[in-house]
Amino acid sequence: MIGNLNFKNKTATIVGAGVSGLLIAYKLKRLGFEVEILEAGTRVGGLLHTLQTPFGMVEKAAHSLLVSRDVSDFLQELGLKLVPVNHGSKSRFIVRGGKIRRMPLNFREIVSTLRHIFKKPTLTKDLKSLSFAEWGQGYLGPAATEYFLNPFTTGIFACSPDELIASLAFPILIPESSDHSLFKHIRSLKKRKKRSERPVMMALENGMQSLTDALANELRGQIKLNTPLQSFDSLSAHGNVILSTPATVTAKLLETVDPTSSALLKQIRYTPLVSVTAFFDRSAFARTPPKGMGFLVPKSQGHRVLGCLFNSSAFPNRANGDLVSLTIMLGGSGDPHAAELSDSEIQNIITNELSKLIGLKSSAKHLEITRHLNAIPVFDLTLQKCRNTLRDGYCSQDGRIVFSNFSANISIRGMIESLCQIHSP
Repeated sequence: MIGNLNFKNKTATIVGAGVSGLLIAYKLKRLGFEVEILEAGTRVGGLLHTLQTPFGMVEKAAHSLLVSRDVSDFLQELGLKLVPVNHGSKSRFIVRGGKIRRMPLNFREIVSTLRHIFKKPTLTKDLKSLSFAEWGQGYLGPAATEYFLNPFTTGIFACSPDELIASLAFPILIPESSDHSLFKHIRSLKKRKKRSERPVMMALENGMQSLTDALANELRGQIKLNTPLQSFDSLSAHGNVILSTPATVTAKLLETVDPTSSALLKQIRYTPLVSVTAFFDRSAFARTPPKGMGFLVPKSQGHRVLGCLFNSSAFPNRANGDLVSLTIMLGGSGDPHAAELSDSEIQNIITNELSKLIGLKSSAKHLEITRHLNAIPVFDLTLQKCRNTLRDGYCSQDGRIVFSNFSANISIRGMIESLCQIHSP
């Protein structure tokens, strides 16, 4: 969150009813604020959208979330039920050499990686300005950067590690001093956090949209749909004003109020992403259907598929009957034109590439294709500069706040945990 709440005026107007807007509105209501949410669209929830089809559940955006104690308590307060990863399905895979592998590194690369983890890194930049790729080269070495960091970054941000500033995207991975090895840093983190407090991967029993549905229910009567903000001046007397809108929309809202921040907001890049949930007969696989959480693909492996989630293996009630559910991702910053492909072109790519990787031998019974042209903000130097400018500009006055997926952590877990730190003075 950028900015500070004005607790002397307990009214708040939230612009945007995506997940971030609903979360902060609910938190403020619990703190005794009178809230109003303005949403230009016809539905709440933003990208979070769960479909119940005759074939099974389809998540159009996030499928699961990391759950800490704060997140668990928050969701329990809303009456939402969490489900853990199915027993025996926690394995994650990386593609190398045309095969999905639990360990993509060979013995020599493992030894080299361990040496990097235990030694003081050789860095050419200040820790705060390192790209995630530079961080990886210094703390893990080239092999682990290629076969772990690269697909890991693609799986979260749909871009490559060299596009991200490490301290922005993954602040927890930045040691206090460049003299500290990664091992020393991880050991210090473990001392601060008990094992029982570490987050675990879980899903919501009725899908991710059940979160935004529950929040909207708690805020019923306070959400105005089909209500775009016509003039920022009309909010001048509305106490706290919280912008929970994408960067492009926020830029337009701030054009006259804070033109410097507005200009930078227009430069924030978003990566496009195609999410395809596919349902197959079990007989569609030459071998047994894949078991585990899924796989990710390093860019060097030459596939258009970025990764694949094994939905029906990982979580219960994701596919009806004896069907197998997978979600395949394409696009990202390295393949931006994937979102322009036709449905049949996307299906052909999926069938061809999955046949090589997991033994698929026939097409899906049903596909749900979702194209997000502006899915995830890129946490780069432009975004960092924009945050600083907002702090010194629009958000310098108490009660003027930006809370969106570019203002802090992009994850639902990160948003909830940051809101849990807010208390009435």
